[in-house]
Order: sequence, then C-alpha cells, then structure tokens
Amino acid sequence: MSERNEIEARLARAGGTEAVTLERRSAAGVDVVSAVIERQGRGFRGLYVAHGLDRAGRDELREAVSGGRADLIEVPLSDARQRLGRAVLAHRIAGRQLPEWAQAGHELLGDLRALTDAIDDVYLCAACERPLAPAAQIALARQAGQAAEALACPGCRGDLEEDREAERLVAWAWLRLLAGEPRKTLVLAARAEALRVDSARLDALRGAAMLKLQNPVQATGYLRRAVEREPADHWVRARLVEALTCAGYLASAGAELARLVSRRPALANHGNALAAALADARRAADGGDPLRLRAAAESFGAAA
Repeated sequence: MSERNEIEARLARAGGTEAVTLERRSAAGVDVVSAVIERQGRGFRGLYVAHGLDRAGRDELREAVSGGRADLIEVPLSDARQRLGRAVLAHRIAGRQLPEWAQAGHELLGDLRALTDAIDDVYLCAACERPLAPAAQIALARQAGQAAEALACPGCRGDLEEDREAERLVAWAWLRLLAGEPRKTLVLAARAEALRVDSARLDALRGAAMLKLQNPVQATGYLRRAVEREPADHWVRARLVEALTCAGYLASAGAELARLVSRRPALANHGNALAAALADARRAADGGDPLRLRAAAESFGAAA
C-alpha cells in the first residue's frame, strides 16, 4: 500500500488560519496529527497528536481543528506536508518551541529536517498563496512573523516583474538564519554572491551566522562592515554588540552598546544588565566570568 493510501491529508482555510490533518487507520482506531497554522505569521497556533480515535472522536477532532467554519477537504499528502514544513520554519523564526513529540519525529508528521529542507519561501500572499517578494520575506522574518497587515505578492500588488534568482537566494538565506540554520545560511549566501550579489549586502547574514556558529571573532569583521553600511539597523548592531562581547572586545562592546541604547531607549533595562556584566569583566584581573558575559550578551541579543 502506498504512503498516500496509508495517510489521508485534509485541509481547511478560514480567515487568517488554515487547518491541516494527517490521518491513518490502525488496528486501534485512527491516529491523527492536526495543526492550526497562521497563514502569515508565527507558525502553529496549535499542533496536536491523537492515537486510536473512533469515528466519532475523529469527527469531533476535525470539527475542533477547523473551528466549524470550513470543511476539511482531502488534499495530496505532499501539499499538506509542505504547509506543515513552512509552518515549522515560521514557528522557529518566531522563537517558539515545537512540542517534544514533534521534535523527536512522528510517523505521520515525518522527520522535521526532511519536512523543512525542501521549503524555500516561508511566507505566502494572503490572497493567492504565491510567495511574497524576497524583501517582504526578509522583513517579515526579522519581525518574527508579526506584520501589522496582511501582505500581498508582487502579482497581487500589480508588480509583475519577476524576482531575480539572486534576490530569492538572499531571502532564503535570511529565512534559514532566523530559523536557526546558520550553516545553510552560509551556503545560500555563497550561492547568491556567485550570482553577483554585492558581498557587502551579505555581511550581516554572514556575521550573524558566524555568531550562531560560535565564531565571534570572525563575526565581528562582517558585522562591523554591516553596521557601517546600515548604521540605523538596530538588529545588526545588537548582533555586533553580542559578537564583540563573546570575542572579548569588551571596550568596543560597551561603546556599541551605548550607541544602540541611546538610539533605542526601550532596550535600556536589558542594556543595563549587559553593561554591568561588561564593567565587572573589565575590572576583573582575569577578564571576568566568560559564561556570565555570554549569557548577558545572548539575553540582550534576544531582546533586541
């Protein structure tokens, strides 16, 4: 029996969400993985698993997942899994944790790496479900999937110019970085540069990826250049503060921290905690506790 015959996939759309179910009959009843997904946003509103349901239980679960606002219609398993993979990446970009059973892999859901590896575009047009433009993908990801309004693709905006492959690669690199995949980020950045993307545009990507790979000294070079290119980009400057701190360049980290907090006062509380850790480390003869410094830098980076 083929996988498609074994697993039945269903989909319902209602407003800004969609419901996906994967069902398979077993000797004990029906096993179900169900998901409620934000169509543009922060991934899953809910991801659930149930085992051994009878028909009535399965129907109740379908009703609950769809919200009673739309019928769950059968769709190809590949389509359902693509939607789930896209939601996994959006969930990670938003800094949210999946349930342990999903992280470990489930027979219906499949391996998460296999589920996400084929995904290129995380965010889709609210009207037609085509991918958003690369710049919109990057902007939405850097806002952790939170947009003030529904976004449209170039076609629905009346802009029919197709996105260049190089721009799509830059967007994919940002999406993978923010989903916690720095090695894949570096591969995509190299592919984009091979297509003649200005290497200066890739400095922030490469610096942030190196930081995630715990290479803060190498990260600082990229991030310094990125800040020089875009001095108003607070996200990149926060990564530079984190890299300088982790690399042991404490005076430079303090100076960049002061610049960032002066421009973004909302970060003052988190900035004060890092400033105190930097000051203690500079006073200490041995350079202070590196673990405390790293923790303070990472906490500040997350807040920024």
